[in-house]
Amino acid sequence: MRKNIFVKLFAILCIFAVLAVVLKYQLRDQDDGVISSSNVASEKNVDMSNGISNALVDHADITIKKVDGMSSDFIRGLDLSEVIAQEKSGVRYFDQNGMEKDIFRIVSESGINCIKVRVWKDPYDKQHRSYGGGNCDLDNAVTIAKRSSRYGLKLMVMIAYSDFYTSDGLQRVPKSWEKMDFKTKEKAVAAYTTQVLEKIQKAGGLIGLIQIGNETNEQFIGEKSPKRIAKLLKTASNAADEFTKKHHSKAKIVMDFANPEDQNLSEYAELLHENDVTYDIFATTYYACWNGTLKNLTRQLKEISEGYDKEVMVAETSYPYTLLDSDGMPNSIDNKDVLVKGYAASPQGQGKMIRDVIDAVVKCGNGGVGVVYADAAWITVGNDYNTNPAIWEQFGSGWKSQYAASYDKSIEAVTEGSDVDNEALFDRRGKVLPTINAFAYAYSGSVKDK
Repeated sequence: MRKNIFVKLFAILCIFAVLAVVLKYQLRDQDDGVISSSNVASEKNVDMSNGISNALVDHADITIKKVDGMSSDFIRGLDLSEVIAQEKSGVRYFDQNGMEKDIFRIVSESGINCIKVRVWKDPYDKQHRSYGGGNCDLDNAVTIAKRSSRYGLKLMVMIAYSDFYTSDGLQRVPKSWEKMDFKTKEKAVAAYTTQVLEKIQKAGGLIGLIQIGNETNEQFIGEKSPKRIAKLLKTASNAADEFTKKHHSKAKIVMDFANPEDQNLSEYAELLHENDVTYDIFATTYYACWNGTLKNLTRQLKEISEGYDKEVMVAETSYPYTLLDSDGMPNSIDNKDVLVKGYAASPQGQGKMIRDVIDAVVKCGNGGVGVVYADAAWITVGNDYNTNPAIWEQFGSGWKSQYAASYDKSIEAVTEGSDVDNEALFDRRGKVLPTINAFAYAYSGSVKDK
């Protein structure tokens, strides 16, 4: 009888021990998980599997009108290319409750599902001094790939095929390719594309999108002939396509062109079509202060989606939440005259703009697949305007260092900070703004708590 009592007591103790272990891991998962209900406004209606909900959020910090027809897998992206250089400069990031956390956790908790990272080939001078802009070399991309994958965030890899910034009309050849003839350059493009993707894949990056170049309207890797531009784009996309087939990847290939306000995006789609360039998504840059109306954006992208059977997206957009500067470097949008009517330089105005850009893409129909917000975490590295330049130069966290002028002869040899810190989704102290929730609120709508 006494033996049976001891057996029963032992069994009960074992059960309690198992329950304690289960509870411990549940609490740990709540602390380390991708989505935490304590960090999403009006969390009781949030679908914890993806950070979005279809129920109206009625105690929010911004008011967002619901976007009808937005798919659950819509690309809700942020460009965080500069974040490693920012952190090395002493920047820390905080959630909406003021708790310091890994920035990749913060954004995943806010309904973001994709991180964009740009890759420059060799953003350093002969003495290996950084050009700035976040030191966006391949090693930087690998670090971001590793950290973002921990939270299940897909990666949008933008291969610039240059050593520094590229944009419409600014497409400098990498230093190591400057003396190559065209055929040799083609081979280099194919090999480099494969090298970048393989290294990121090997590091555990969850590659979802592969962007070939950036704003390749009139130039690409030093070439200005439309035929040669198309040929290099095709070479790069073929290499990306081979990579996806080798790894049985569902990653999509993106082609990117700027200036939808010129109303000629279809000309670039036609160029790609005529030259049999392989790709899945046609993307454009859209800054409301410079790139025309949202209605025109929808019209341009819908025309391409329907006319060429391609998916479409906005790969770069932003809007200010304030007109105040925080780092001593003048901002590109710093006065009311530049703002778009109906969109104040406030968290509410910024959130409304994000929502309306999403809506403009969704209105393209099934072909409208995503929006990526630019330079989302590029805030000031300190409060002392006199010491910031030394930090920017040491860690490459300004938009350029004095050493960049050795590569880009058009810029002055002066180290400068961020001219878009007032367009970030984090305030000057690193606390995430409520506007980041606009991506999730677009599914349900939200009403600001009075």
